[in-house]
Amino acid sequence: MPISINYHYLYRTNHQSKLTPNAMKISKFFFPIVLATLLLGLTQCDSIKNIEQNVNGRAVTFDLPPQAAGDYMVTQEISFNFDSLVSQFDLDLINLAGVKPQSATISIIDTSATPVTFDILDNVELYLESATIPARKIAYKDPVLHTGLITLALDVDNTNDILDFANANTVTIKLKAKLNAATDHQIQMKVAVQWHIAAEL
Repeated sequence: MPISINYHYLYRTNHQSKLTPNAMKISKFFFPIVLATLLLGLTQCDSIKNIEQNVNGRAVTFDLPPQAAGDYMVTQEISFNFDSLVSQFDLDLINLAGVKPQSATISIIDTSATPVTFDILDNVELYLESATIPARKIAYKDPVLHTGLITLALDVDNTNDILDFANANTVTIKLKAKLNAATDHQIQMKVAVQWHIAAEL
């Protein structure tokens, strides 16, 4: 905020006020101090503190009943509760300037006698959507390498800002996959996403 000081006015006012010599000395001594304090206070008021943090989102577990080979999709509606996630950094939703996926993993939970691995998938995609926001892909793996994994790290697009979802009360998480083999028993897939938040105070 620019400050304009009329030094001619100050000089004229000091002379017209008929200050005593001692008062003039005191005023000349304290005026620079008062001015410096004022400028420092205005600078601090105008400053913006930028904050960037990674925060773990709520894990979501999908139940997958026995399936035939081919395309498959499962959805789950959850409360995003992003306000509680950012409160640990003394932030409110209004402070957020951006929210982007930082990392994502999917784990298979299979307690059967014949547990499956991610070898049954050729590809997988993870989406967010809501009643008012179209579906948006946040993570994927294509192709899925068939190496016997039960936890799969997904690729994320960390330029994809989902701030509008963070401000939604509820969101739907959608998991789409292509099975290359049928499953004969129910399994679970647990999804965990870490978000990168940018905020201003």
